[in-house]
Amino acid sequence: TDWALIGVMVFLMVLERRDIGRFFLQTSPDMSDYLRNHYKKIQHVGTAWIKAMIVLCFSIFFLTYIGLMVAQFIFGFHVEQTFVLAVISGIMEFIPYA
Repeated sequence: TDWALIGVMVFLMVLERRDIGRFFLQTSPDMSDYLRNHYKKIQHVGTAWIKAMIVLCFSIFFLTYIGLMVAQFIFGFHVEQTFVLAVISGIMEFIPYA
């Protein structure tokens, strides 16, 4: 239940990120230029990081899926949940950072 609450809160914070940024800028007007400059940099780096993580998760998923399919063909063993294992590996790529 804690993870579900964290996921919902993060989702809502992402939706309201501009308002949260405005709140921090309004609560400290003497540092607004400094905070605005750094807020834009942090937002840019965070967005780039999320995009890179999504690309990495999908690439791990595809490579795992293809690798399991090739292993099934070459070695002749049968894995019933090849797709599920590939999805789990893609998700597990992101979990250490979450």
